[in-house]
Amino acid sequence: RTNPNANLGGSAPVESARSEALLRTARQKYLTGDYASAADAYEKAIAAGGDGASVQQRLAQTYEKLGRKGDAIAAYRRAEQGYEAQLKRGDDPRTRAALEATRDALRVMGG
Repeated sequence: RTNPNANLGGSAPVESARSEALLRTARQKYLTGDYASAADAYEKAIAAGGDGASVQQRLAQTYEKLGRKGDAIAAYRRAEQGYEAQLKRGDDPRTRAALEATRDALRVMGG
């Protein structure tokens, strides 16, 4: 019996392209100070498969700008977990620096 929800190929690149487009939009909205639209685009990018630690960190920063402290802390925690997982696969100075920046943000926020 065939699973109608099974990936029959081809959707992963489409999801990746959608995620990348949403991330570009989110970054642009953030840079122009449209934080609500940036958060929406980051959330949609995550839903489309762009769930990396750096995306969670950017979402957390956006939530901070919006005064959404609880959401920011939660996103920073997800980023922290993601960076820790990356470091388990191999040490990288940029990943270590990003992890420290995430932890610093959590300390500042009281998370």
